[in-house]
Amino acid sequence: MVTRRTAKVQITLDAKNDARDELAALIDEEKILTREQAGLPSGKRGPVTKQINKNRAAQEKAQAVIDAGKITLTVAALTSSKYRNLMKNHPPREDDEFDQRIGYNEETFLAPFLTEATVAARDHEGNDVPLTIGVWLDEDDGLDPVDTLRWFNTALGLQTGRVNRSPQLRAS
Repeated sequence: MVTRRTAKVQITLDAKNDARDELAALIDEEKILTREQAGLPSGKRGPVTKQINKNRAAQEKAQAVIDAGKITLTVAALTSSKYRNLMKNHPPREDDEFDQRIGYNEETFLAPFLTEATVAARDHEGNDVPLTIGVWLDEDDGLDPVDTLRWFNTALGLQTGRVNRSPQLRAS
C-alpha cells in the first residue's frame, strides 16, 4: 500500500463574522488607552487601568468566538491517475494563456480538486467536522479568499511537490 503525503491547513469558518472587526477595534482602543495611561501620573492611572482590563477581557471573548470557527483540514496528495483525470475533466480554455500554462481550467478545477484532496476536518477542540466543501467555497458565504488560497496551495503543493506554485503539467 502506497502512503500518500498529507498536510494540515487551518482555516476559519464564518470568517466574515463581526468578531474579527470587534477584535480589531478593541486592539485599537487598547492602544489609545495605553497611551492615555502612560501620560498620567501613577496615582491617577486607576480608572484607565480598569478600562484596559475590561478591554482585554472583551478581546479574549472576541478571540474565543474567532477560535471556535477555526478548523484544521487534512489534505492528501491524489494518485497520479486521479490527478490526471481531474485535469482532463477541466481542460484549459483555449483562449486563456494562464490556463494553457498550468494545464487546467483555473475557474472549474479548484472545487473538484479540493473535494478529492481533502480527507478530514477537525474543529478547534479536535472533534471531526463534516466535509462541506461546497459551502466553504461559496463565494458569498464561504471562506475568506486568503484561507481558500492557502488550502488550495497546500493541497497543490503536495500534488506537485512545489509549494505555492502552479503545476506546469498539461492535461493529456
